[in-house]
Amino acid sequence: MDEDSDHLLINYHRAYDIWSFFFPPAGGTIPCTLAEISMAYCRSFEETTIYIAILWNIWKRRNTLVFNGMDEPRLAVIKWCTEDVLLWAHRCKRASSAFQLNIWCNQFDPP
Repeated sequence: MDEDSDHLLINYHRAYDIWSFFFPPAGGTIPCTLAEISMAYCRSFEETTIYIAILWNIWKRRNTLVFNGMDEPRLAVIKWCTEDVLLWAHRCKRASSAFQLNIWCNQFDPP
């Protein structure tokens, strides 16, 4: 199977698990290309920040598996996504953006 960016970051079952946690499939599916996800989830600065945090942590999870042979647990990756968004919220210039990012993170509380 060809490993293109859509496969590695969205359609691969480990990536799909992360996307489906944050964005439960409506009608049984999530967008299956980076372009479709970008159009669906990047309508604002805050949504784009969240999108990038998720992509970044999926990429790090993949690299850990490929280069270190370690499969990071799904809940750890979810936690890292929310931690990155919280960290980036503290660096926002606009208080409204920081507030919205914090609200998004507060809805996820993985054990």
